[in-house]
Amino acid sequence: MHLPEILQRFDYPENLLNAINDVIDAFLPYSPCSTILIGSSARGEFSFIPSTLPAQLLSDLEFMMITDRELPRESIRKIRSNLNHIEESIAGRTSFFHIDVNVIPRKDLRSLPLAFHTFEVKNSGIILQGSDIRSEIPDVSLANLDYRELNETIIWRLWALLLHFPVSLARKGEGSSNSRFCYLVARNILDITTWGLPYEKILIAGFTDRVKYVSQHTDKLKILPGLDANIAELLESCLRTKLHYETDYEAKEIFGRALHIFANALRFLMKTPRCSDIDLMKGLPKHSRRLFRDYRLRRKIYDAILLFSPRTILSPVQALRWYLAGKHGTFAAWLLAMHMSMHEYLAGHVEAAQDLLERCRSFKIFLLFKKGSSKTESNDFLQVWIKMRTAAADFMIYYFRWAASQKNYIRKAIKQADA
Repeated sequence: MHLPEILQRFDYPENLLNAINDVIDAFLPYSPCSTILIGSSARGEFSFIPSTLPAQLLSDLEFMMITDRELPRESIRKIRSNLNHIEESIAGRTSFFHIDVNVIPRKDLRSLPLAFHTFEVKNSGIILQGSDIRSEIPDVSLANLDYRELNETIIWRLWALLLHFPVSLARKGEGSSNSRFCYLVARNILDITTWGLPYEKILIAGFTDRVKYVSQHTDKLKILPGLDANIAELLESCLRTKLHYETDYEAKEIFGRALHIFANALRFLMKTPRCSDIDLMKGLPKHSRRLFRDYRLRRKIYDAILLFSPRTILSPVQALRWYLAGKHGTFAAWLLAMHMSMHEYLAGHVEAAQDLLERCRSFKIFLLFKKGSSKTESNDFLQVWIKMRTAAADFMIYYFRWAASQKNYIRKAIKQADA
């Protein structure tokens, strides 16, 4: 199939363009009325290493498939299975590369959530096949943007860092040679503009344009400069890393700055800019309902269903506490504790790292679905940290439906990160 001219202007490598064509062909038997390329590949920001043959692919490849009618679940499972086969066949794929699709009946387009993702799909999505139906997607503005959903951007960036954190960095003490980890951290730091600029009353699609805006208007911004003293310079460097795989920082340094930025963003949301790391972790679960989407009706119904699952090992009192607790805030606190414990370990502060890891164990609310997943008798920091990360992945797959659809990708990423 002939791809849109704009993709040719992006100068993407042949294996990526072939992957896009293969995905379009995989959709055709289901007669989509429109196929939209979304995400970084639609904005000309797909990451790859061109110096290798074939080019190494580092970003997600994301699509939106619009159908005239609602497809049966079995058809959607078959589509995802076909995408997994395509993904496995791509030469040059890395653990960061993943193909994903959101299958949506046309009648549901107008009820898409008023989220930042919807804003970017409408403003930067590329029609690959079928009719241009973007006019049917809701207009998202600063006035109707779902800020609770936007706040969860921080959680998912912290999760991505945890999922791909290479344990070899701690085992071998690699300071500057882990360029893939530097890329991972840079890619996730860039999303602080996704979260922060709407709070500055600015709505812009794409990392490139957002970073450009921050660089040109740093003196007028009130929130982002408070997250890092040299936020514009850091963002420009992170953008170079994403687009050209060039890094100006050592792995430990940029990891530490990422944690500092995300922790400060959460402090801003909690309205406690000077609180300690420990107070931040204690406060997030209490503020979860205000900051995140914990109490949606469908979510609470699903929570109730989970409590009656054979895998659940909670007593009645524990079950009630679990049901009422704010999951997103607790997960954010747990992720911070995991990352900060590793950061202390990398700095050689083993005792402080152990203390923070023990705090991770106290957040059992996330690890009570699979017997033994959160328990270990070992005193070895790395062994415990690795097992807790695996337990968190099990929870993600079990608790979040979007994670369940990516379980193979998540488990492969964990396996490679542990190597």
